[in-house]
Amino acid sequence: SFDEDEGGHGAGFVDMAIKDRVVMDEGVNDMPRVILTHENGGEAEVYLFGANVTSWTLANESEVLYMRPDVQQSYEQPIGGGIPICFPQVGDASTFPEALPGIPPMQEHGFASVCEWEVVATGADLGANGNDVGVMLRLTDNELTRAMWDFPFEATYEVILSASKLILRLRVANPGDETFPFAAALQPHFHVLDVVEYPVTAKGLQGVTYLDRGLVPGKVRVRSLEEETVGFDGTTVDRLFVDSPRTVGLNVGSGASVTVTN
Repeated sequence: SFDEDEGGHGAGFVDMAIKDRVVMDEGVNDMPRVILTHENGGEAEVYLFGANVTSWTLANESEVLYMRPDVQQSYEQPIGGGIPICFPQVGDASTFPEALPGIPPMQEHGFASVCEWEVVATGADLGANGNDVGVMLRLTDNELTRAMWDFPFEATYEVILSASKLILRLRVANPGDETFPFAAALQPHFHVLDVVEYPVTAKGLQGVTYLDRGLVPGKVRVRSLEEETVGFDGTTVDRLFVDSPRTVGLNVGSGASVTVTN
């Protein structure tokens, strides 16, 4: 089970390390991070800034996630790549005002990716077999969030590393008396081979309606996917699928695939 700590950020960050399984140290530009190690050798790296999972390697040391080389990692902007958290909006609310009623204008994807989260729990005996390792992070309203979205909230984020899976659970609680509008999503960046040289495709979306933002800049078109797969060949693909199925597969070009289950 998770080891919980009700203390402050510093105490929780130091005291909840678990020998050989949960390491808490500083990474790029001395930014605090948590490194989870599964007993099979797989690892996951989570930065407290944005609660971003920046690396997930399997037991064979292959990297699943992608980090943008053109974005310098710092507190000045969201971490480029990994798995950013979108909250309390997804995309730009001004682009889809009818889909996100009541959300005031703010930066794209909200503020969760530019806030420092705190560690509240760790565990190294999780899962059905008791050998998964994980960390729980928390973000609550503060001066920064209130300036953009004036509501009290508590968001918790669980990152659990299994033998061949990465389990992510984002929960949002409203401790106030007033209901609030919000949208939330995880935005994984997957490592693939050269899309020009190798077949990189997404499967499981046939027949699903999507908003295409990549055909004409500044315009959104509603379409339905007729093909069995979505192919990537180096041109821009910017699509928001509506009511997509729970499971979607991504062929990363090497013959291996990543399955995303919501």
